[in-house]
Parts: sequence; C-alpha cells; structure tokens
Amino acid sequence: MARKRRGTRLRTWVLFSLVLLLSWGVITAFYWVYERGLKREGLFDKAQRAYRERRYEDALVLARETIVSEPENAVARELILAALLATDRHDEAKAEARRFLEENPEQHTIAVRLCQMALRDGDGEEAERLALGFADRDPSYAYRILAVVRDHRGLLQNDWRLRLSAVAVMRSLASLTEDEAVRAEALIFAAEVGHDVAPALPQGELLEQRARSDLQEAISAVNAASQANRAYPYEIAMGRIRILSGDPSESALGARMLRPHTAGALQQDVAVAALAKYHIERNEWVEATDLVRNLQDMYLWHRLYWLVRRSSEPAKALPLVENGPLAGTADGDLLRAELLIRSDDAAAKEEALQTLRTMVADPEASSASPWV
Repeated sequence: MARKRRGTRLRTWVLFSLVLLLSWGVITAFYWVYERGLKREGLFDKAQRAYRERRYEDALVLARETIVSEPENAVARELILAALLATDRHDEAKAEARRFLEENPEQHTIAVRLCQMALRDGDGEEAERLALGFADRDPSYAYRILAVVRDHRGLLQNDWRLRLSAVAVMRSLASLTEDEAVRAEALIFAAEVGHDVAPALPQGELLEQRARSDLQEAISAVNAASQANRAYPYEIAMGRIRILSGDPSESALGARMLRPHTAGALQQDVAVAALAKYHIERNEWVEATDLVRNLQDMYLWHRLYWLVRRSSEPAKALPLVENGPLAGTADGDLLRAELLIRSDDAAAKEEALQTLRTMVADPEASSASPWV
C-alpha cells in the first residue's frame, strides 16, 4: 500500500510539473507576442509623430523600420512617400510608389499618390492616364481616382470647370455601383465639392440644390452600408453629411460626430478636413489651424485652401497656412504671399510682393510649384 501511495504521489507531482511548465510556456509566449506588438505599435506611432513634427528624416527611418516587421502596413508605406515628398526627393518617391504598387497592386492609396505626384509635376494628362489604367482591375476605383485627379487639377489650376467635372464622375459612379458604401462616398464627395464651388458661380443656388439632393441619397446609402457591414465608418460619413445640411444644429451635431476621429488612433484625414472646413466657413481660424496640424493628405489640404483663399479674413487665415503641411516649402510661401497681398497692412503687402519677385526671379523655385 505504501508503495502504491508513493507511485500515486509521483504521478501527481509529474503531472503538476508538466502543467506548471506548460502554463509558463503559454504565459511566456503571450508576453512575447504582446511585447512585440507594443514595440511595433510604438515604432509606427513614433514615425507618425515625427512626421507631424516635420522631422521628416526621422519619420522616414522609423516608417522603413515598421515596414520590415509589418510589410502589410499600407499606412506606413504611405508615410514613407509623404516623407520623401516633404524632403523634395520626388524621383525617389516615384520609384518607391511604383515598386510598392507592383508588389501590392491592391493598395489603392499608393495609386492615388502616384497620380498626385504626376499632378504636382504639372502633368495632368499623365495623372488621368494612370487613373484610367485601373479600369480593368477595378472599374469603380478607377472612377474614384479619376474624380480625385480631376478635382485636384481643378484646385491647382483654380478651375471650377474641372472641379464640376469631378463631381459628374462621382455621380456617374453612384448611379452605376451596387456597393452602398462606394455609392455613399461618391455622393458625399459630389455634395462636398459642389458646395465648395457653388459660392463662386452665378448658378450657385442650383449647385447647392443638387448638393442637398446628393446628401439625401447619401443618407440612404450610408444606412444601407452600415447595416451590411458593422465596421462601416458611420460616424464619419454621417458627420460629413450633417455638416453640409445647412441647419446650424445639424451642422453642430455633425462636428461633434467627427471630433473623435480627428486625432489619436481613430484619426482619419477625411474627418480632419471636414471638421476644419466647418470651422473655416465660420471664420473660426484657431480651431481650424489646430486641426490642420494633423492633416497629411495633400489633396484634402488643397480642398481646404480653395476655401481659405476666398476668405474675407486673409490675415486671420495666415496661421492655417503657416501650420499646414506645406509650411516651409515653396508652395507654402506662395500661398502665404497670396493671403498677405490681400491684407490691409502695407508692410504685409510689401512682404508678399518681395516673395513673388524672388520666385519669379528664380525659375527653379517657380517651376517647382504648380501654383505659379
């Protein structure tokens, strides 16, 4: 009996030891995965912070390190391109974008960036050719890129006809697609751009009426998209719609819906731009300036500047340009001069004229900017 009890105790001890070892192994494995996850997350957070603080070389190094451990991180790839462009390494940015796109043809944001680079080089036809090149792969996406390219061209050339052409492209997409999320975005885009262009045109009231009609259709599409997909960004979509409603209480509600998505882990550039636009239209320049510090998408920035350059308070709008993504660049200097020259201050006007004279005298600086 004593021998039997010793055997039982031995087996119990062995089993207990195995359970303890297995538990320790599981805990160690979870800790290793968790720690690596934190390191990756922290690395990318540092890259984004460096970019926002305009430490572009640091952002580039950190984003490249992120890609090594997370090759599927499309946002990190986009950050690499943004940092290269910010340091005027345009040829390198183009080469990187083409390589990224060859390796990951489904990465649509990289395709858009390539189109934007062609636009910045003043080659609108090349940008549209690149956009149409996606028609075989993804027709609805080709429509979306083409609309963005046309609108961007209109912004750079201050041409409302090109902007309305972009609206027409998005309305065509909305009428053709069966994807409610795509339809919703197309209609919201059409309403936003139509609303921006309307004040400058004699037929502005008709454009506003059509924009309101687009918004009503967009609400139905947003509701359908959110029912089909719980991950659909309902708050952002409805926030953008409500801001354009024309009703002060509805617009304020839309602003509150967008606010959580303008900073931190939930940040989306489209929400930042929509909320900044809300404040610009109300001449709330401090609030708008705080928002554009976080804006990375250059196309959305130019959409905001379409409104800024038409502001009745150019002097108050200056901090927005000085803190935006073009600050410290030739393009940013030109935009700043455009506001200063409308100032009532004689010294400010003279500063603007001096900036323009310098840019005209320096052909290299002038040709670098699509605004000249």
